[in-house]
Amino acid sequence: MKPSISSFFAVGLLVMVLAALPLSAQTLTVLHTFTNGGDGGEPQSALTMDAGGTHLYGTALTGGAGYGTVFRMTKVNGNWTLSTLYNFQGDNGNNDGAGPFARVVIGANGTLYGTTVAGGGGESDGCADYGYYGCGTVFNLQPPLSVCKSVSCPWRETVLNQFVNGPGGIYPLGAVAFDHAGNIYGTTEYGGTGQLGSIYGLSPSGGGWGASQLLSFTGDNGVWPYDTLVLDSAGNLYGGTRGGGSGYGLVFELSPNGSGWTENILHQFDGSDGEGAVGGLVFDSAGNLYGTTWTNGSGGGGTVYELSPSANGWQFTLLYSFTGCYECGPADSLAIDAAGNLYGTTYKDGANGVGNVFKLTNSNGQWTYTDLYDFNCNANGSEPNGGPILDSQGNIYGTTTACGAVPGYGTVWKLAP
Repeated sequence: MKPSISSFFAVGLLVMVLAALPLSAQTLTVLHTFTNGGDGGEPQSALTMDAGGTHLYGTALTGGAGYGTVFRMTKVNGNWTLSTLYNFQGDNGNNDGAGPFARVVIGANGTLYGTTVAGGGGESDGCADYGYYGCGTVFNLQPPLSVCKSVSCPWRETVLNQFVNGPGGIYPLGAVAFDHAGNIYGTTEYGGTGQLGSIYGLSPSGGGWGASQLLSFTGDNGVWPYDTLVLDSAGNLYGGTRGGGSGYGLVFELSPNGSGWTENILHQFDGSDGEGAVGGLVFDSAGNLYGTTWTNGSGGGGTVYELSPSANGWQFTLLYSFTGCYECGPADSLAIDAAGNLYGTTYKDGANGVGNVFKLTNSNGQWTYTDLYDFNCNANGSEPNGGPILDSQGNIYGTTTACGAVPGYGTVWKLAP
């Protein structure tokens, strides 16, 4: 399939040299240990940093009022403090959502947008995921109307869309993405006309939001989209699926065609190059796409790959294969620095089998893998399901889903060079 990004040009094929380096000297600091109480528990996603680098926003799948939380980490004099912005009430009558799985996104108006994998309806909807009823929501969080002097000040939630058990899709696992016009796009893991997942759009309409289905996955065109979409400057959407295509998942482009949307399949995995494109994609400055698979590949533990646009279509290059267990590799998006180096986490790979932080260094088209840090299920946490983010000083931030100090419901961590 040919790329539709007119401003991107091919940069040629890269020769990859994949050599593992010894563990670099890195210092990990636990910024917060979750208790599954008012602070939440079991965070599943990456963090989001504000422009000033003084706030980190995140979600916790459990805890709070019992249905998960949205939290903020605030940096003051070099120390980070957590405050809970919102406690989801689940199926307790207000249908506000349950189980925020994905990260939150800072919108153009400075407020937070996100999804819950469940909630938004009761048991009668026929949906239940992660132990919660309801088919999922898209929500917006706004700061309190008046000045709040306490440490933890609840924000105000508006539900933009409640998914129902029908052709519109259910269980939005990924975060939302915005285009330049302020429209929202996302994926649902299941539902749609084929019951194998969908891509949805939300557009501002009459003071609310109008929902539409852009694509239903049916098998050959992919199944079970898992993570967040990315957009190029022309408004095309890019993402991956956990399965479908030749059976191992695929990477797709969805382009507006005037009357609807057209899907182009950019790559179908065959197992040897990975399986399960659940981690989302990132662009570099030249328009190349980078992504991960969380299993299979030559080492069995997932892969990192590049897709480069060219006149003849998208060129796939395998950058690295992890040695690990089934569905233990990278499960979220990579981070990329100004030099084009890639950073990621694995869910259960690494020296101790409970996840690690890694770097792929790009030097004149050659890529070298470095294991930056191995989690061990002690106070530092384990199973980093969410990917890393970088600040301007090269510090890396992320979450773990499990372990940490007692009672062990995950952590927020910082890795300093």
